[in-house]
Amino acid sequence: EIFNNLSIEKFDEESPFNQIATQKTQFERQTNRPIGINSDETIRKLENSNFQIDKNHNKIKITKGVNKWEIDLFQDGIPNGVPLEILMANHLSIWWNNYTEILQGVSLIPPTPKMREAQLKKIMNHQLHDYKNAKDMSKQNEIIKLKIEKFEARCDKYGLDYLCSLDELVEAYITEQRNNSFGNSHTELHYIRICEIDCLLLDDFGITSFDAKGTIGKGSRAENPTQAARQKPSFLHPNSYYVVSCTDPPDNISKLLHLSQLKGGRKVLENPLKHSWNPTDRNEYEIWKEQRKLIIQKQNELKNRKLIEQIRLAYPKYETLTNDEICIEISQLTPKQIKKVKKKAKKKREEAKKKEREEAKKKKDELIKSALQEDKNLRKDKNKKIRKHNSYEKRKKEREKGTRK
Repeated sequence: EIFNNLSIEKFDEESPFNQIATQKTQFERQTNRPIGINSDETIRKLENSNFQIDKNHNKIKITKGVNKWEIDLFQDGIPNGVPLEILMANHLSIWWNNYTEILQGVSLIPPTPKMREAQLKKIMNHQLHDYKNAKDMSKQNEIIKLKIEKFEARCDKYGLDYLCSLDELVEAYITEQRNNSFGNSHTELHYIRICEIDCLLLDDFGITSFDAKGTIGKGSRAENPTQAARQKPSFLHPNSYYVVSCTDPPDNISKLLHLSQLKGGRKVLENPLKHSWNPTDRNEYEIWKEQRKLIIQKQNELKNRKLIEQIRLAYPKYETLTNDEICIEISQLTPKQIKKVKKKAKKKREEAKKKEREEAKKKKDELIKSALQEDKNLRKDKNKKIRKHNSYEKRKKEREKGTRK
């Protein structure tokens, strides 16, 4: 029922996660939005379906009758994908018939203490390295600041210096876990597991592995399902492996299933559109398609304006042409020719910047030379006045003594 009320998450330019993205990545995220919990429209639909919603900045609690679901919308500043894992497992359990067993949230752990300690050191070494790199950054976004605060808070808790060694950090963690009798299993698993598999399904076809990704495609942290290495270790080799996403990427990516397509059961694997969104609310989908079309049109216009500037810069003979006339010229260019135009324009810009730097240096040198000359003249005038004054004082004393001829 919750899934049927999911709506498209709006693009938030103020989000730290989006602020760290390049202009190109931001555009790609705008045109490939996920359906999810963190949406005003989703909350409206849930309330209309008699759910009680309690939302603050980073958390949302969904209640209906005795059932409650509390969700962290972000983890370390990154949109949280765990709710998708639960929805995915729920869909598989309902729609994929005749399965023997289904498991959600499977962690693979090294078999020996020595191997587990090696894995712990590997993870903590990454964190230590990331902290040192973050501290050296001249500009720190909110996500980087959060990582720094989290690492320093752990060091404070252990009574360690922020520039402690890896061995000190590992020893302090192991001591803490022993004192707590390994009470926080989730934290411990994070540090010692080799990988986490979001969902495993066993049926007559064997074992099928599913990895949940909130967003996928260009602009996402994972552009392609093959990047999900920690969910698909080489030694596991499941009979079949799929990534389940909530976005609607324009290209058919192999091994990608959209969450909304899981209700088709196993036969959905034969559907050529298995990667695309099958919306509950068709009207909302059509509105979104129109919005996406306008965003793409606006981006293309921006690209054309930039290309027009590049053509004018690279080829002065086009300076007299209007923008529309240059657009006609652009439409006749091959991708290779466009690449050549961009390369030539970049070279021209670099030459112009170099010339500008040289002129600025020349102007600076001239100002310094002029200032030094002025200072020299001032000192010369000052010395001249001092000599004149001294000469006057000398003559005055001679007159007073009557020795002056």
